[in-house]
Amino acid sequence: MEILGEEFGGMTPQELAAPVNTIEEKWKLLPAFLKVKGLVKQHIDSFNYFINVEIKKIMKANEKITSDADPMWYLKYLNIYVGMPDVEESFNVTRPVSPHECRLRDMTYSAPITVDMEYTRGSQRIIRNALPIGRMPIMLRSSNCVLTGKTPMEYSKLNECPLDPGGYFIVKGQEKVILIQEQLSKNRIIVEQDRKGAVGASVTSSTHEKKSRTNMIVKQGRFYLRHNTLSEDAPIAIIFKAMGVESDQEIVQMIGTEEHVMASFSPSLEECQKAQIFTQIQALKYIGNKVRRQRMWGGPKKTKMEEARELLASLILTHVPVKEFNFRAKCIYLAVMVRRVILAQGENKVDDRDYYGNKRLELAGQLLSLLFEDLFKKFNSELKKISDQIIPKQRAAQFDIVKHMRQDQITNGMVNAISTGNWSLKRFKMDRQGVTQVLSRLSFISALGMMTRISSQFEKTRKVSGPRSLQPSQWGMLCPSDTPEGEACGLVKNLALMTHITTDMEDGPIVKLAFNLGVEDVNLLCGEELSYPTVFLVFLNGNILGVIRDHQRLVFTFRLMRRAGFINEFVSISTNLTDRCVYISSDGGRLCRPYIIVKKGQPMVKNKHIEELTQGYRTFEDFLHESLVEYLDVNEENDCQISIYEHTINKDTTHLEIEPFTLLGVCAGLIPYPHHNQSPRNTYQCAMGKQAMGTIGYNQRNRIDTLMYLLAYPQKPMVKTRTIELIDFEKLPAGQNATVAVMSYSGYDIEDALILNKASLDRGFGRCLVYKNSKCTLRRYTNQTFDKVMGPMLDAATRKPIWRHNILDADGICSPGEKVENKQVLVNKSMPTVTQAPLEGSAQPGQPQYRDVPISYKGSTDSYVEKVMISSNADDAFLIKILLRQTRRPEIGDKFSSRHGQKGVCGLIVPQEDMPFCDTGICPDIIMNPHGYPSRMTVGKLIELLAGKAGVLDGRFHYGTAFGGSKVKDVCEDLIRYGYNYQGKDYVTSGITGEPLEAYIYFGPVYYQKLKHMVLDKMHARARGPRAVLTRQPTEGRSRDGGLRLGEMERDCLIGYGASMLLLERLMISSDAFEVDVCGQCGLLGYSGWCHYCKSSCHVSSLRIPYACKLLFQELQSMNIIPRLKLARSPEPRQLLPRTGSGHGEAESDQGELTDEGEAESFSWRSRCAVDGKRMNCGLLEEPDMDSTESWIERCLNESENKRYSSHTSLGNTPNDENEEKENNRASKSHSTPATLQWLEENYEIAEGVCIPRSALYMHYLDFCEKHGTQPVNAASFGKIIRQQFPQLTTRRLGTRGQSKYHYYGIAVNESSQYYDVMYSKKGAAWVNETGKKEVTKQTVAYSPRSKLGTLLPDFPNVKDLNLPAGLSVEKVSTFIMMYRTHCQRILDTVIRANFDEVQSFLLHFWQGMPPHMLPVLCSNTVVNIVGVCDSVLYKAISGVLMPTVLQALPDSLTQVIRKFAKQLDEWLKVALHNLPENLRNIKFELSRRFSQILKRQTSLNHLCQASRTVIHSVDITFQMMEDWRNVDLSSITKQTLYTMDDTREEHRRLIIHLYQEFDHLLEEQSPIEAYIEWLDSMVDRCVVKVSGQRPGCLKKVAQQFLLMWSCFGTRVIRDMTLHSAPSFGSFHLIHLMFDDYVLYLLESLHCQERANELMKAMKAEGCTAERQEEMMLTEALPTPTSPGPFSPAKPATSVCLPDASSPTAAQSPEYPGAVTTTGAVQSYTWSLTYTVTTSGGTPPEGGQQQPCMRSGAPVYPPSSAHRLPVYAHRDEHGFTGSYNYGSYSNQHPHSIQSQYPTLTHEPGIPASLHYPGYHRTSAQYPLNSQMSLMEPCLMGGAQRLHPSPVTPRWADVSPATSCYTSTPMHSSRYAASGDMYSPLAPRRNSEYEHSQHFPGFAYINGEATTGWAK
Repeated sequence: MEILGEEFGGMTPQELAAPVNTIEEKWKLLPAFLKVKGLVKQHIDSFNYFINVEIKKIMKANEKITSDADPMWYLKYLNIYVGMPDVEESFNVTRPVSPHECRLRDMTYSAPITVDMEYTRGSQRIIRNALPIGRMPIMLRSSNCVLTGKTPMEYSKLNECPLDPGGYFIVKGQEKVILIQEQLSKNRIIVEQDRKGAVGASVTSSTHEKKSRTNMIVKQGRFYLRHNTLSEDAPIAIIFKAMGVESDQEIVQMIGTEEHVMASFSPSLEECQKAQIFTQIQALKYIGNKVRRQRMWGGPKKTKMEEARELLASLILTHVPVKEFNFRAKCIYLAVMVRRVILAQGENKVDDRDYYGNKRLELAGQLLSLLFEDLFKKFNSELKKISDQIIPKQRAAQFDIVKHMRQDQITNGMVNAISTGNWSLKRFKMDRQGVTQVLSRLSFISALGMMTRISSQFEKTRKVSGPRSLQPSQWGMLCPSDTPEGEACGLVKNLALMTHITTDMEDGPIVKLAFNLGVEDVNLLCGEELSYPTVFLVFLNGNILGVIRDHQRLVFTFRLMRRAGFINEFVSISTNLTDRCVYISSDGGRLCRPYIIVKKGQPMVKNKHIEELTQGYRTFEDFLHESLVEYLDVNEENDCQISIYEHTINKDTTHLEIEPFTLLGVCAGLIPYPHHNQSPRNTYQCAMGKQAMGTIGYNQRNRIDTLMYLLAYPQKPMVKTRTIELIDFEKLPAGQNATVAVMSYSGYDIEDALILNKASLDRGFGRCLVYKNSKCTLRRYTNQTFDKVMGPMLDAATRKPIWRHNILDADGICSPGEKVENKQVLVNKSMPTVTQAPLEGSAQPGQPQYRDVPISYKGSTDSYVEKVMISSNADDAFLIKILLRQTRRPEIGDKFSSRHGQKGVCGLIVPQEDMPFCDTGICPDIIMNPHGYPSRMTVGKLIELLAGKAGVLDGRFHYGTAFGGSKVKDVCEDLIRYGYNYQGKDYVTSGITGEPLEAYIYFGPVYYQKLKHMVLDKMHARARGPRAVLTRQPTEGRSRDGGLRLGEMERDCLIGYGASMLLLERLMISSDAFEVDVCGQCGLLGYSGWCHYCKSSCHVSSLRIPYACKLLFQELQSMNIIPRLKLARSPEPRQLLPRTGSGHGEAESDQGELTDEGEAESFSWRSRCAVDGKRMNCGLLEEPDMDSTESWIERCLNESENKRYSSHTSLGNTPNDENEEKENNRASKSHSTPATLQWLEENYEIAEGVCIPRSALYMHYLDFCEKHGTQPVNAASFGKIIRQQFPQLTTRRLGTRGQSKYHYYGIAVNESSQYYDVMYSKKGAAWVNETGKKEVTKQTVAYSPRSKLGTLLPDFPNVKDLNLPAGLSVEKVSTFIMMYRTHCQRILDTVIRANFDEVQSFLLHFWQGMPPHMLPVLCSNTVVNIVGVCDSVLYKAISGVLMPTVLQALPDSLTQVIRKFAKQLDEWLKVALHNLPENLRNIKFELSRRFSQILKRQTSLNHLCQASRTVIHSVDITFQMMEDWRNVDLSSITKQTLYTMDDTREEHRRLIIHLYQEFDHLLEEQSPIEAYIEWLDSMVDRCVVKVSGQRPGCLKKVAQQFLLMWSCFGTRVIRDMTLHSAPSFGSFHLIHLMFDDYVLYLLESLHCQERANELMKAMKAEGCTAERQEEMMLTEALPTPTSPGPFSPAKPATSVCLPDASSPTAAQSPEYPGAVTTTGAVQSYTWSLTYTVTTSGGTPPEGGQQQPCMRSGAPVYPPSSAHRLPVYAHRDEHGFTGSYNYGSYSNQHPHSIQSQYPTLTHEPGIPASLHYPGYHRTSAQYPLNSQMSLMEPCLMGGAQRLHPSPVTPRWADVSPATSCYTSTPMHSSRYAASGDMYSPLAPRRNSEYEHSQHFPGFAYINGEATTGWAK
């Protein structure tokens, strides 16, 4: 009372009752505070502390490095410092750099870290100063930044904004912020409950050296210590004994002498008794056995006791110091932990982890110090490792460590961590992601908000309320409103306005002060004192300092000293009465804020202080030092009584809030009247305020950012807050004051949509600028090449730049100010194709090749080039940056929001004349629906409108500061004063009707923000576009032009509606439909019509499924799960009949095509042939009406005839009668114009067995329409017209899978038609239009034998032509041949379908099921020879079908199947021919083995050809090969070759040189592989065939001689290249292998032909019958025509006669006596009868046209000469008749055949009409039919072959790839027949490099083989 009397005695009762005087404008302390602390200052303080203090501590902790190799060597750091930011211009030349330059040039704003050090070099001791060890990224505005202490004027010179807060880094041109990280405080005892409810204590210890966590746990009432270095939990009593406290009494005294404490701890003491541990040594041994072994390399080995002692001293409770193994302090700390746990058990006083006194915030400085420490230690360990390695080896020069110091390790470590945000420190097992983020520059507020953001380490996915909820301890420290929505809610927080985060301080002075104030050292006590009720423990930063009795005096005195300035203002002291502890904290990361000190009920700050502050006499520091203001952290706030307002101060009050609005953060501070809003609305505004466009800084026009949004006309808000002024938001605003009418207008304002006034938009409301940048670097590469910028490409005609390069300057870079459209080029950059340095020894390429990689503009709207910057980056690469500008005005769909979390999109833009207006004529800018207020409860927005309206009328700004601001009452009085309604309502007239509205409208200005979400950036739709590689579904996302996903819920809706076809279309057809082959038998996926599992194509059907489904099946198979698809046959029955006459009812239309193809694919039914003794069903279908009495042999014959004389159609195309009828009805007469029908009649004719592609026919029709000026009908209608003219046509799809086309069967082009040449000209010739451009391109696909379906065998020998032994029945032999032919045909069909396994059953059934009466026939040698000849025919056919050419790529699966078939054939024949005559078996085995050998050779050769193709077709490789080839020592190789051959004749030497020159020419011309193959063919013909033809019977010897020469020459060439290390040696080796294989293959084929020849001799009895005296001639086997064939006009017809077979020079044919042939790749020759005819030279023959030659302008006619023409016996079903057909050879060379073939004998010419007894035909009836493609080589006795292009002459003037041949290709042989026995099937390559196959009955059309058998 006395004290009170002294204080208040002189005051009157009125004065006593009066409230405490308010401090006017005490908020002015805020700007003073913000000048020195708060907002971004904590980042800067933290970083400054790191680079000035902490870095030196780190260096001290790691100052000395020694070497194990030399004990005398050492390195010692003396000092370390961070310099000023600079950039290295050239080697060791640096200059200062500004942050803006680093932003523009994509560099890192960093300064060098330098050290002073002392080290030994040899015996000398050397001191070096300022040695750089790395670079440190510098934080902007920090003490080392160039911006520190600059004036605004100097900022502008540096292109920086003075309002920019700093606190961030610039790394690689990007602004990066290290977010504040929230952590549990280190070195503090935290008592908590685990999931099971057990109480435990944990301490996370942290020092510079180590970090560890120690846990105290309770198990079954006993206490254990848990640590990760111990393999199991250790009893706590044993730990105490190991630390030297051996007495149980002493342990209990430390923990506590209370009864319940001793009772709780006694079970733990029993553990020692059980383990029989009583001394320290026993305890250490016990713990030593529990220690996890840590593998340490080097260093002395320690005993287990030593390890245990080391563990206790340094790892358990690391932060408690142990000196000389004195564990006293650690024992007491452990005892306190145990005591805390015991006390917490009963009363459940566990600590709150989420309490902010237990939290620490890590700032940039702390995080960087951890990182730098880690990198510095790595740097030192590397130096140590280098010294250990080099010192022992050093001999000549002395070891100097400076030479081995690398700067990049520390530099890259710092830069990578900041740029990626990954803090990975292996030493502390720290691995954090997302520590840094790119500074958001959407607006000034977003940047500022990011600087104050706090990121928690808590997992965002866990739905736990504790860490997310608003803690009472956050008051004033963290903003309660500013947190994101969604999963990060409550975990990401923001600092309040006046929060400061402390940095570490020295604790030495504090320890001294504490001991001076009466704290007793804990080491001097026995331990029992700790549990006395009056004794308080004193902790300093988590360590026990001592004990004290009078704790209040300690706290009071401590605070007194702090206020007096003897201790740092941020040191806090607080009391915890529960635990009887006093906590002193001086560590970093604590949250604190300033408060005004209150003494005796009076605040210490008076109005005079504020006035002095305003006048500038005072700073915030003065307030601190004069004990007016002090900082309190969260723990110390608990000890204080804090009033918010002066009038709430009482006698217990210790502190007063400076301003209540400071409990909000930066973003929430922008909201006017936030205390009148519902809480979530303020949270929404905090998020949206960061997305509002505005001004980002004064230097915004100088920046080139990736994306920058600027408002064109930003305005200050009419209603502002104190926070807005404090953070200078009104200098960089982000919004506009809009006049708002709160009313309903149209239906376009529902759901928060806004109605905008069009006139306001025209005036610039909401208009914004969007800046984007585009950049490009020009690099140098290791091979001395570099990127270039090329000038614009000019149009050839106008000489102006092309459209894409329109905006480019002459230097290839876009010009500023230009308008850029989508896909236009900004920088025309080119880069070299090869950027890697070539390998050593490889050839140095010439000029580098460049490819265009232009930087193009991609955007939905046009942009303008604002500026172009050309510079270089840190890597000295050229850097071009282009800033692009778009000006956007608000449109429907753009997002706006007020400052109260009320967002809405623009729903309608209304012309001003339709907007309502008030009586003063004001039109609103925005109309807002009134329904937005009641549910949102944003009363603040209503008050803002009132205050804004009053402010406009009054001409001043009003304040809407939180918990204050302009009062509504005052605002309303202002409105009344100016004659307005105090409620803010106005009288409004409708702009549409002109009538006044019935209600008064709330009308006034509200500050609106335009947000970054604009419809232009979101708009996205797509039709077709890119697809993902893996799933083949459309990509995802707008940026990748992705599709719109129909998700599971949308799918469920469609299912609910039953829209199944829409579902199919969305989920499969429009997404990833895929055609797969599925085997109906095993249910697995096949490939290319073939099931790999069943090794068959019988049951393969085609389905469409989603590709993702197919992928799933394959992925399941990779996991050994086999999904099988069960296929069921379609429910509607289909009647499958053999086709006769007309084809499938139109397949012309698209739908028809699908149906046709679908049927063909899905119903590929195959009936297997079953044979028993009496019955055999042949063919694809059973005959419907089969006479049971008919013998099975006759059935076979009928089946064979049907096959030969019907059109070969697949089952899928067989139509229903019903369909056909519909189609015929559909063919309307209106389309069948007389002109079209007449044109069809004139140009086309019926021809069985021939087809024309439907597309080709339609193109002819379009050409006809164009020439006659008529309107063409569509393809489907044209098909009907064709059917009307040719009703018997059939349609068939031909070609390999995926490349098939529809063809019309039974129609051919007339000889007189203008389309004849186009159709039957060069192989694969495309339809050529008038301009001469080809419109069809050839596609190369992997070969499939299925393309040969329907292939028929050539004729077998006719019985009438054979000399049979007397006892052999002609009928039986004829029947056998017919049976055997059917059997062979079936094998061929099966092989084509790749059902090889069925061949075995066919062989077995045929030979073992042979009727008994036929067995004697098999014993005849003649029949055996017939079988041999027939087998030759079959094997040749199979070989040609499986592999028509060695050059076409075969699928791997087909190659494997062919090899397997070749391997198994012999075994199958052994079983099938069991018990049959020996000679039959021998001949069959011999031929089958040769066939197998050829098949194997073909497959391996095919593989080699594919490999060689890549080599030969590479320009670079062939160029190198040519160089190496010309460097070969030819003369030496020739001599060695001739020596090996034992033959030195000049002819052979010339031959080798000739071969060398030919190969050289091929290389020089860069010929394709086909030309090489053709060359090999011609070489074998010249060197083997021709020579052996002159000497009959010596083929084997000639071949051996040639092989010897060939292999010797090739081997010597390869050897020579090896010796000279030719770069292309590998390529030559590969081609050499291929050539060898091919030559062997040709020679093997010749041997096979010779064997067939021998069989033929035996069968024919050495010659032809005596009745025929005509000469034999080699020619191709040709089909028989049904009518006189037109002469092919492609070229003059000539022929050649052969000498007599009996003459000595006659060639021996392998097939018949008197002829020789090659078949390897290649020729097929047969007998024919020849007559002589004469053609006059110089003019085209009768009825012919000249073929234009591509090489020369004039046509080429041969000179007059007499030649022999091949004559083919015309054959009908009863055998031979007397009619003949004349064929011809076409000669393409301008010189006479006589000159080319000097040995040919000529007979006198005979007239064109030939008269023979028994028949009479004129050449007009049978014009000569040109059959040879490119003059197929014919081998004639002693004469040179006719070759399409003799090798030497052709090379002289034309390259092989473009050589021209004027002969008609093989495909012109449209219908012909053969009287021959058979024609070999081996294909012959021609120079167009397409390869084909000739059988009787084949028609070749556009390169596709089709079948058609002619009568």
